[in-house]
Amino acid sequence: VILIPFLIQTSLAMIPRSFVVDPESNCFRKDGQCFQYISGSLHYWRMPSEYWEDRLLKYKAAGLNTIQTYIPWNLHEPRKGETDFRGNKDLYTFLNLCNKLDLLVLLRPGPFIAAEHEFGGFPGWLTTQSTTVGFRSSEAVYFNNVVEWFDKLLPTLVPYLYSRGGPVIALQVENEYGSNPACDAVYLRELIQVFQSYLPPYSTLLFTVDGPRKRMLECGSSPLVYNTVDFGSGGGNITAYFEMQARYNSGGPPVNTEFYPGWLSHWGSKFPSVSRTHVAKTLDAMLAYGASVNIYMFYGGSNFQFSSGAKGNKDGTIFAPHTTSYDYDAPLNEAGDTTMKFWDIRNVIAKYKDASSSASVPRNSTKRSYGRVEMSVAGSLLDPEYMEQCGKQTWNSRPLSLEENNQVIS
Repeated sequence: VILIPFLIQTSLAMIPRSFVVDPESNCFRKDGQCFQYISGSLHYWRMPSEYWEDRLLKYKAAGLNTIQTYIPWNLHEPRKGETDFRGNKDLYTFLNLCNKLDLLVLLRPGPFIAAEHEFGGFPGWLTTQSTTVGFRSSEAVYFNNVVEWFDKLLPTLVPYLYSRGGPVIALQVENEYGSNPACDAVYLRELIQVFQSYLPPYSTLLFTVDGPRKRMLECGSSPLVYNTVDFGSGGGNITAYFEMQARYNSGGPPVNTEFYPGWLSHWGSKFPSVSRTHVAKTLDAMLAYGASVNIYMFYGGSNFQFSSGAKGNKDGTIFAPHTTSYDYDAPLNEAGDTTMKFWDIRNVIAKYKDASSSASVPRNSTKRSYGRVEMSVAGSLLDPEYMEQCGKQTWNSRPLSLEENNQVIS
């Protein structure tokens, strides 16, 4: 018998350290009390770990009580069987810091995360497993690799669940799967069952997110989890969006899992700017409606090395790579400094979360000039002796991909 984590039982609501959906009161219940989370996305790998605490304290000072983050598979398993949780990829230290600062966490393990991140978070070596890998489907090669990864990852998350004394109140399954043309219901169901098999029964909430459209929710939602929506401040009808979400749940709170205060950037395109007035107005309306909201992104950070993704299509006629900067026109800019949008959002939240918004805001960092940087010639790619020093050389009758050469790029 498969136990469904999100279903509320009267006895469960009385258990200390619980976070569940109450379908009768249409709210989340945290430790038995109705609870509205106000969250901001922060991707721990998009900044040096030394800055984590500064950013989290600014989130808290804005009135946020929750942090949302993805787990990028490709950064943590850059080569098959080799895991890496060092430096700014140290997920567990990040979660402990959130717990220390009394911030809850919404965790998004994927396996597909999108996030304008290289290959949507998939490790490049997946492409070498088969010539017909069926990404985001129940195809055996792909799905077996997902199970192997989750076999490593999910058990390590159990001690960080809220019910076990940690900060994690919910885990997201997949990511906007309703936007995927495959619409593989078998895949979504089996993926949910994988989550359930590694997490203790009733230990945490599982959820999905999709755009507030019928086709998206029909493909991306499931009766086995709690289904949420995402949208920005573009003037849409929030009541209609949340009513659409409600059709795919048997009661529960309205949730906007990705409320966009800005937008992503492409090379060669104008930096996107989203009106702070529209952002504040829409956030105010959602909180007044009783919705739980996550602001994506509250701080964007940077795409280090080659970790930025790209927008494209199957026939290759569209290719728009994302910039190194993931500033996102967010309330905290790429340097982690507060913007006017930050203060507008803080003022809105203060109407609903007065006590948590009274915390002082940490000062912005001091900026310094690097001064003159002298560059020197290291060598030439046309020099055989220099190339010998650069590492192993591979000869082939055709150009090989980085994955075929077992090179990690992110």
